Amino acid sequence: MRILLAVLTSVLFFTACEFNQDPLANAPEKVKTNNPPITKPEGPKACPVETLFVDAPSYINARVNDEVKVQVAGRTMIDGLELELKVDNMKDFPGAKFDPEKGVFTWVPNKEAIIGVPSAVFVLNVSVVTKASPVCQVAMSASRAVPILVVNEYDAPVVKSVTSQGPFIAGEKYATLTFAMEDVDAIDKNDVTLNFRNCDDNFSNSIAHLIKVKSIVQDENVGKNFSGTLQLDLTKFEYFPSGRYCFEMFALSKFGMMSEVYKHEFDIEAKLQKARMTLDVFPDMNQGTMAVYPFSIFEPAGNGVLTLSSVGDLEKQLPGSSIVCKSASGNKAQLNCVATFDATNAMIRNYSLALTVDNEMPRSAQKLSSTIYINVRVLKAVTP
Repeated sequence: MRILLAVLTSVLFFTACEFNQDPLANAPEKVKTNNPPITKPEGPKACPVETLFVDAPSYINARVNDEVKVQVAGRTMIDGLELELKVDNMKDFPGAKFDPEKGVFTWVPNKEAIIGVPSAVFVLNVSVVTKASPVCQVAMSASRAVPILVVNEYDAPVVKSVTSQGPFIAGEKYATLTFAMEDVDAIDKNDVTLNFRNCDDNFSNSIAHLIKVKSIVQDENVGKNFSGTLQLDLTKFEYFPSGRYCFEMFALSKFGMMSEVYKHEFDIEAKLQKARMTLDVFPDMNQGTMAVYPFSIFEPAGNGVLTLSSVGDLEKQLPGSSIVCKSASGNKAQLNCVATFDATNAMIRNYSLALTVDNEMPRSAQKLSSTIYINVRVLKAVTP
C-alpha cells in the first residue's frame, strides 16, 4: 500500500511540472503584486445632443415692405440647463433685429432685397447653445433653418405719351420728340431707364438704334412724374425713302419692373435732291433746220412734285423754239418734256440754255430749285 501511494505522488508531481502550472495565475492583481489596481479618471460629463431642440415655424410668407416676425425658442429635455439663442446669419438680413431673450426676430424686406423677380427665398439660420453646468459639463448645440418667402409687389412704370411734330426730313441733323411717364420707384431722374426697340415687320426699316434720350425732367410737385425729350439722328436717313416709321419705347424701373410698351409712329420724308435730265447731250443742228427732242427731268429719289418754272432766254437765243413739260403719269417727281429747237435764223455757235425746275414737298415744307443746262451746237447750213 505504501508503495502504491508513493507511485501516485510521483506521477502527480511530474504531471504538474510538465504543465508548468502557476498557483497564482487566476488570483486578483492585488494578490499577485500586493498593489491596488490602476483606474483612468472620468472626463467631463456630456449629455445626448438629441435632447436639445430649436422650436421655429416651418416657413414664413412675407411681402415687400411688410414686417417679418419670427418667434423661435430653445428647448431641452434635461432639467437645469441654461440655453442661449442665436441667429447665425444676421448679415443676410440688412436692418433686421433679434432679441435672444424673447426669441423674436424682426425684419422689413425692402425693394432692394428683390430686384427683377416675382419672389425670393431667404433662409434664417437659428441655433441654440447650452452653457456648461454640473448637469452637462460639455456644451452642445442644435440648429434650425427657417425659409422666408418674400413676395415682390413693385409698381411698374407707365409711359404716358410720346409726341413728335413731323414729318421729319431725312438728312437733317436731329429731330426732337417729347415724352411723359410715371415711375413711383424713381427717387430722381437717375433712376429712370428708357429702352427702345423696333416695331413689327410691317415697318421694314430699323430706326430704334438711332434714338436716344436727350433730357429727363422730374416734376417738382409730383415726384413720380417725369418728362423729357428724345433725339432722332436723321443724318443716318439721308438715303432712306419717304414713308411711315415706327419705334417702341418702354421704361424699366430700378427694381426691374417693365412698363407696357408704347408704340410711336411718325413720317420721314427724304431730303429733296437736285433735279436731273435724261438727255445730257443734244445732237448738233445745222442752220436753217428745226429739230424735236423728247427728254425727261426727274428727282433721283422720286420725291416731290416737279414743275418747269423757266426756260430762261430760249426764245431770245433761238427764236421760235420751245420746251413743254408735263408730269409723268403716276409720278409727279418726273417731267416728260419735248424740246423744239428752231435754227432757221441761228448763228453758228454753241447755245447754252438754262432751265429752272422747282420741286416741292408740301407736307414737310421743302422747296428746292434746280438749274439744268442744255447745250445746243448749231453748225453751218448744209449746201446742196
